[in-house]
Amino acid sequence: MTPRSRVVICLVALTLACQVQSHSWIACSDYAEKNGADWDHTKCRGYPRDAAQFAQKNSFGQDRGFDYRPGADAPGCKTKYSNGAYSSEYPKAIYFPGQQVIIVHPMKNHGADEGCTNKHIPDNANKIYRGRKDTDRDMSFSYYRTTLVADLGVSPVGSAHQASYPKPGYQNAPHFCKNTDRSMGTYSFNVPQELAAGEYTFVWRWSFNGPGDIYSTCFDVIVAPNKASRDSMLLGRGVNNFYVACGGITSGLGAGSRIGCDGGPPPTNPPTTPRIVTTTRAPAPTTPRVTQ
Repeated sequence: MTPRSRVVICLVALTLACQVQSHSWIACSDYAEKNGADWDHTKCRGYPRDAAQFAQKNSFGQDRGFDYRPGADAPGCKTKYSNGAYSSEYPKAIYFPGQQVIIVHPMKNHGADEGCTNKHIPDNANKIYRGRKDTDRDMSFSYYRTTLVADLGVSPVGSAHQASYPKPGYQNAPHFCKNTDRSMGTYSFNVPQELAAGEYTFVWRWSFNGPGDIYSTCFDVIVAPNKASRDSMLLGRGVNNFYVACGGITSGLGAGSRIGCDGGPPPTNPPTTPRIVTTTRAPAPTTPRVTQ
């Protein structure tokens, strides 16, 4: 067997291993640290649907069968919405329009880093979809795909920059090589400013080996009218960590919102009437022109 053949066989074996083990899920839908390296459950203010059963806060990354691969016409969510899907220990996330949000997932060995795996681990799509306000809690995956909340980008694969952090897409995990299975990966995205207050079902989509190799997690969220309302609602839960990510770039490489963060502009409603600006032209000079 030639050295080249051995390399090809090894790469095929790695790919097959990834296909066998490929699974992940959203573990926290509102995390109070951007580009964090290590999971801290005290920073998680919101959880995905049925996290108490599948994504317990004190055993981050432990596989309890939460990974879900929806077909196009299959349900978008692993479980149906119910009154028991959330609790005081595992509440819904609370957002406000324009907020830059951080969500968290376990890496489950799917990072491209030559320090501990290899630079060819794929990442093909990361997106968030949603249903309509106060409804659409148990729709098909293809239905949710019609309304995009955010494109979370893709991580560089086979690149000299694959071990540089932060990075777009799934593989944003600075401590990946410390624990390739249970290390923490994070995304950041901006909540659309035009999103009306109410409750929504958000659906995370990750494509691993190819565009059609899709995993999803549903997380139901409350959108408050503004940051002050969100903070009041968090305080009512006994939460006094009002952190908001400020600026920088998002996972999709867009500008990170500064709305609601310290020093940033507060959320504003669009004007309902056009703004009229009147300008007054300065009077012409009255001094006569002198000629010689």
